[in-house]
Formats: sequence, C-alpha cells, structure tokens
Amino acid sequence: MRSLRARLLLVSAVVLAGFLGLSGLALDQAFRGSAESALRERLQGHLYALLAAADLNARGALELPVELPEPRFNLIGSGLFAEVHDATGTAVWRSPSALGISLDTVAEPPPGERVFRITSRDDTPERLILSFTTRWELSGQSARTYVFHVGERLDEHLAEIQQFRRTLFGWLAAATLLLLVFQALILRWGLAPLRRLAQDLSEMETGRTQTLHGRYPAELQPLADNLNTLLVNARAHLERYRDSLGNLAHSLKTPLAVLRATVETKTPVEVLRVVTQEQLQNMNDIVEYQLQRGRCRSHRLERPVAGRTHGTKNSFRAGKGIWVEVHPRGTRHILRRDFPRRRRRLAGGTRQSRGQRVQVGQGTRMHRGA
Repeated sequence: MRSLRARLLLVSAVVLAGFLGLSGLALDQAFRGSAESALRERLQGHLYALLAAADLNARGALELPVELPEPRFNLIGSGLFAEVHDATGTAVWRSPSALGISLDTVAEPPPGERVFRITSRDDTPERLILSFTTRWELSGQSARTYVFHVGERLDEHLAEIQQFRRTLFGWLAAATLLLLVFQALILRWGLAPLRRLAQDLSEMETGRTQTLHGRYPAELQPLADNLNTLLVNARAHLERYRDSLGNLAHSLKTPLAVLRATVETKTPVEVLRVVTQEQLQNMNDIVEYQLQRGRCRSHRLERPVAGRTHGTKNSFRAGKGIWVEVHPRGTRHILRRDFPRRRRRLAGGTRQSRGQRVQVGQGTRMHRGA
C-alpha cells in the first residue's frame, strides 16, 4: 500500500475497531452482570414479601393470602411464580402463576440460607429459582420446616440482554464509522501541506517555477529549504558546466583554425607534423584546464601551461587581426603563464573576425588585416 493516507486510515480503523470492540465486550459483560444481580435482588424482594405475608393458623398450617401484592404472581403465564413445600417436599401452597409449572426435586438448603439455581428443560425456557428454608416454632408444638421457592423465567431477561447488545454494538459501529470519517477529514487537512509540496514540485518539473516558494509547516520547512538549496546549487553547477563547455568550444576554434589553415596550404610534411603536434598539445591543455575549472567552485582558475615546439614557433595574438608565424626547426618558444585567458580572448577575436582567411607559410609571416 503506497498511499500514506490509506495506511493511516487502515491503522486507525483497526485500532478503533479493536478498542471499541473490547469496550463493547466490557460493557456487555457489565450489563449482563448488572442485569443478573438485579434479577436476583428482585427474587429476594419477592421472597421477603412472601415471608412477610405467610403465617400459621391455629392448626399450625401455613397460610398465605389468595392475592399477593405483586400482580405477576396472580397472572397465569406471567413468568414469575412461587411455591412453598413442607419438610416432606409436598407443595403446600402455589401461586396462581405457577399453574402448569413443575419444579424439579432438589435438596433443601440449610435453614436461613438462600440458594440460586437455574433449571432448564427441552420444552420449557430456563428459569432462575431462589430457594430459602425457614423453621416455624409454636409454643407447645414441634417446629415446622417450610421451603419457599421463588422463580422467574429467563427468556425476558435474555431478550433484554440481547436487545441491549444489539443496541450497544450498533451504536459502537456507528461511532466507529463516524470517527473514521472525522479521521479521514483530519488526515486530509493534516496532509494538505504534503499535497501542496507535491504540487509545487510538479510546477517546478514543468518549468513554471524555479523554487519552492510556498509556506510550509515547521516540520516540512527544513525539507523545502534544503530542496531549494539543492536546486540552486544544481543550477549553478549546470551553468558552470555550460560556460565551461562554451569556453572549451571557443578555445578549440583557434587550434582547429590553425590546423585547417596548415592543411589547406602546401606546408612541408615535417612542418605539418610539428604544427599538428603542437596544436594537439594545446588542445589537450585547454581540455584539462576546462575540466579542472568545471570541478572547482570558483570561476577564477589560472593554470600555467607551457607549450613546446620542435622546429616551429606559433604566436597567437587576439585583437583586430590574427597572425601565425612558422619558424624553422631549432627555435623554441615558451607560452605565457596567462595562456588560458589569452586563449579565451583569442576565441573572442576569432568570432569577431569570422569570414576572413588565415594563411600560413614556412619562413614567412602572413596575417589578417584589421
């Protein structure tokens, strides 16, 4: 994936999904535990209400009112029911809502203790049942033991948990999408300087601008300044190399003109060989000088060059005219130390005297007039 924005969005989506998913699981577990605690507290409240309403009659039998304060006990199929068993396990009282409900035989809890259990069958939903054993003592009679059972179906409880879970994860998913949208907008705004930098670079590639002239954030401004410095140095190097090539081309015109004039005239072979060697050496010196000048930062580079002639002497003079002298073997001349600058002036003089003819002869001096 080459897009920085896509990478950040993908990482943000993964982090948000993981964080909100874990948060949803934690909230779901917390709500489930809270709902179960609330259900148990409700059953305990119903149990205490039954204990408060129960009483023994004159014969020592347990009596409960026909209608209980909780309306669901009086409604068949309400899901909330209650039963009271004696010590033998026989049901001595049942709420109207317990019609059609049979409880499994379970061990009686010790007196004064509460026991919660979940019962389930294939044809009936799960139920949470609270059992509590109490002992009733009357004067002159033996103690009576009764077990109170209060139960409630869990289908409504589980449906409530499922509804909460759907609502919770729905809102979390919507929050995730909304946060991703905001994250995308923030990334678009945050990466705008990079896009502007890329546009400025594209304009530089097309030649519309020469430098990065925009204002960038503090994190990108050093990069833009370094790029501008690099571009300025590159242009300076390019101009220097271009000038060096131009100077080299102009400097090579004079030796080439001398060689051409020597070839066009009927010069003896020995003299032609000496002139050729000398001009080749001059051209080699010019090339070396221009290469060294191109590698240096300064444009003012002077290098002394000594030119040797074997049996000939060439004197170059730039001005209104140019002339060449050829002397017999045995003479010798050392070029001046400012040869490169004279050679450049000579090239300029050659450009000004274009169209005139140069003649070379042995033992004579021929020149172009002004």
